[in-house]
Amino acid sequence: MPSESQQASKLDFKKKKLNFIQIGLGTNCTFVHNLAGDKSDYNNALAFFFEPSTEKRLEHVLGISVEPVARLVENIWPIASKMPGVQLVQAAMGECDQSGAEMKGLSEEVRELSVKQVHPDKRHQLTRDLEYLQNMSCLNSVHPFFPRCLNQIESDYGIKCDIECIETVDVWSWEKLVIEYNFVGCEVMLLDAEGCDTKILRSLISFCHDHPNHWPDMIQFETMGHCDSIEGDGAEKATLDSLQREGYTHVALSDHNSYVVRTSLLEKKGRLQNWIYEWHCQTCYTKWRLPYLSNHMGTYCKTCFDELVANGECFSLKISGGPQPDDLELSLHGEDYQRVWDGSGGWAERGWTKNGWQSRGKTKYYSTTRSRTSRQSTQYARPRRAPMPTRETVTTKREHRKG
Repeated sequence: MPSESQQASKLDFKKKKLNFIQIGLGTNCTFVHNLAGDKSDYNNALAFFFEPSTEKRLEHVLGISVEPVARLVENIWPIASKMPGVQLVQAAMGECDQSGAEMKGLSEEVRELSVKQVHPDKRHQLTRDLEYLQNMSCLNSVHPFFPRCLNQIESDYGIKCDIECIETVDVWSWEKLVIEYNFVGCEVMLLDAEGCDTKILRSLISFCHDHPNHWPDMIQFETMGHCDSIEGDGAEKATLDSLQREGYTHVALSDHNSYVVRTSLLEKKGRLQNWIYEWHCQTCYTKWRLPYLSNHMGTYCKTCFDELVANGECFSLKISGGPQPDDLELSLHGEDYQRVWDGSGGWAERGWTKNGWQSRGKTKYYSTTRSRTSRQSTQYARPRRAPMPTRETVTTKREHRKG
């Protein structure tokens, strides 16, 4: 658990709007790492998502980072303590308040015992594989990826790891989080809650109905099928549809992460328009063709994506109503990879596919929805204020496909 001094440093944001709220930290790189950590901690995908924030100075950023596993909160405390306006919260987030909920995953004791059971030559690799599984701790249920990952570990190392309750935690609704820390909305909200994203967003929607000035400017959440596995098919799509009805524009959808922006702010805030201006279809190069659709091949406008599906080059995304999720193991950038501390002084990217564990080492990281956009966007001059699309400016350039 965090020390008494850490627990005592409870912030009162005095009705201010936060620059970020991040829910689900794990051992991954976070906004806190990007802003206050070493260069080796830096994550380009997070930096891109944080671009529209109005404040990036270490001593002035206001934010909340939420993580249910006490040991992981304790690990990030030394970095977060450099930021006087950032609050670490050790709790789980959900649809309603609850006491004594179970976090299920691999305990530290099981991890240590498992590493001791294998040959010394394999211990470093197994440590990294088990580190990846640490980020799959789930609230009141077993992560849907856990069984096959554990089967792969048994095949690779000849050991069995048991899933158990690693600790009990309190579950907070969005209302409780607001009451505890007295803030009013946020600019950037990032969810990575291993199957609880839809519950958290329903809690947010319910609260913001009665408090409309609390709506986040931007939201990123996982649409990998974790919530569908727990709540039933269609839960993630239903949440995206609900957000659209509540006044959000779908910016980019994928079977990995999806992004939405508050429509009323998008129409008048240059910082949000500039951020969206960095997106474009990698086939026809058009901008402002929202929502973009991303898969293991890249990022496309809906028209070009539909052409790929019609030509049999890829499947429809499940988040858009397709029969199955995008094939993670084919993706160059979109597998269920996570940046984890590799034990040798840097971050590495580790993921699991049907072909076993995969590593990409200490490389620059882009999310699926930024993989090709980020590399191509340099050919466009970025205006001080990106123009909103009109019937005349949103034109296609499909002749590029013929070239």
